[in-house]
Amino acid sequence: MRRPHPTVIASQLPRDAWHAYLRDPTLVDASVDRIMYRAHPIPLRGPSRRDAKSARSGGTDAPK
Repeated sequence: MRRPHPTVIASQLPRDAWHAYLRDPTLVDASVDRIMYRAHPIPLRGPSRRDAKSARSGGTDAPK
């Protein structure tokens, strides 16, 4: 039997905001059901590291 490969999905939009963003309840419900089946959500909390990096680099995250 083949072992499943892990997949990481990252989103800046919380799951409870997907309905308002995508505006298609059927699509959102089907997507969330498939994504969250046997998933292990890891909510991130705290200040953004991107904001801190931007402040240190003079306000831009763009590579030089």
